[in-house]
Amino acid sequence: MKLYDERKFSRHERSGLVEVSNEMLEALRAGDREAFDRIYSYFFSPLKVFLKALLGSADQAEDVCQELFTRLWQHRYQIDPGKNFRSYLYTVAKNLAMNNLRGRKVRDRYARCSLTGEEGQETPHEVVTALETELLIKLIVSRMPVRRKEVFEMSRFEGKSNEEIARLLNIKKNAVEKHLSFAMKELRSAFSWRFFDGEPV
Repeated sequence: MKLYDERKFSRHERSGLVEVSNEMLEALRAGDREAFDRIYSYFFSPLKVFLKALLGSADQAEDVCQELFTRLWQHRYQIDPGKNFRSYLYTVAKNLAMNNLRGRKVRDRYARCSLTGEEGQETPHEVVTALETELLIKLIVSRMPVRRKEVFEMSRFEGKSNEEIARLLNIKKNAVEKHLSFAMKELRSAFSWRFFDGEPV
């Protein structure tokens, strides 16, 4: 069930492109329901698209989005108007998605082991670490420019050669190599930040 009436707001307001003022954030912190409704209207749709790319399910993306805004309202007094609110929302969304995938995949993996009578060689910590790594890669790839994302997925996920990708996309082989090089730089940068600087909470 929707938490607000989207008919009250314009398409632009529902695009996630509207800047949220400090005054609106202060009003939200004070418990102003109208401020909450406007913030919900600004970000719900783009966050749902972002979450669907991570979770692979529109229904789960909707559920996680609802959970995000429920938590936002419950913990509104903790919002810092001096920080980037958009980045804050997307960080929370990413963390909720990671928790969702981690729980789902760990349960599935251990359920399979139980059903088959197999003893897994991986510890629960190793399973979680592998799943978090998989999700981080998926997140980074989802944010790449369209062509770079397409080239990377065809190369790494579909196992196609550079020549095949160039032929299928009707681009030069060296263009494929450049896209892959930029993609790997993004991944290396992200993983360096993750393991040496720590992840945001």
